[in-house]
Amino acid sequence: MSPRTPEQFDAIRSQRIRQIKDAALRLFARDGYANTSISKIAREVGMSKGLLYNYFSSKEDLLAAILEDGFAFAAALIEEVRAMSDPVERLRLVIERTFDHVAANADYWRLYTSLAFQPAANEVAGRMMEAGGTPQIVFEFTVDAFRQMQHPDPESEAWLLSAAIDGIFMHYLQIGEDYPLEKMKRYMLERFLNVLDGDGGGG
Repeated sequence: MSPRTPEQFDAIRSQRIRQIKDAALRLFARDGYANTSISKIAREVGMSKGLLYNYFSSKEDLLAAILEDGFAFAAALIEEVRAMSDPVERLRLVIERTFDHVAANADYWRLYTSLAFQPAANEVAGRMMEAGGTPQIVFEFTVDAFRQMQHPDPESEAWLLSAAIDGIFMHYLQIGEDYPLEKMKRYMLERFLNVLDGDGGGG
């Protein structure tokens, strides 16, 4: 058998990192960050604790890597929104992309929404948010869009939209597939934009 190439080693390492992050995300979302040890994550992946430390130096480092994946979604959304001049289409994009991301990544959002109640994890998330400022940028885009749409109180409307979306996602994450997430996405578009087209738009 010929020795592996550097590219093959990189591919194997990337695969193992993905497996570790996926396992940690499942456990963090199900059992809570504080109740999930590195040993438990290693058992879930099927590797030794020592080997796992070759990939992540600590549980905090692992959580940060998972959160970074989610923040990358928000960063990509911001870049997409920046390129749009129509405020209605900006808001439509934010709502649709966010709903679709939650539907496809329930464990991530289950973890993310629980961070406020997990002090150790929230500290890691807080440092990352302060460094990137992504949630604040999304909120500012929302306020600006309502302002361009001539809303009489754009900031309050942006807070209301944010709170409504958070509440919907909390219900969805608790109830699961029986929750009418797609219907609520359409309702939010109609409620806040009043521009819902026949098929509800893409996402």
